[in-house]
Amino acid sequence: MTRVGFAVSKRVGKAHVRNRVKRVLRELVRKYLPEIQPGFDVVIIGRPALAGKPFSAIDEAVRRQLVQAHLLN
Repeated sequence: MTRVGFAVSKRVGKAHVRNRVKRVLRELVRKYLPEIQPGFDVVIIGRPALAGKPFSAIDEAVRRQLVQAHLLN
């Protein structure tokens, strides 16, 4: 079983901006969860650069990081 946690600091923006970033990250992890190798604890940190990005750009970034960490099957 893989567990995923999210951390988005106040440097990202006001509460509504941080919540949007977390919602997008949660949705992307939900999309990739079947592909992620089981047995890992993953922490995804939302950086300020994510605040103004469209969904597709965040999707690319998350996928790239998961591949780089060798977590995707």
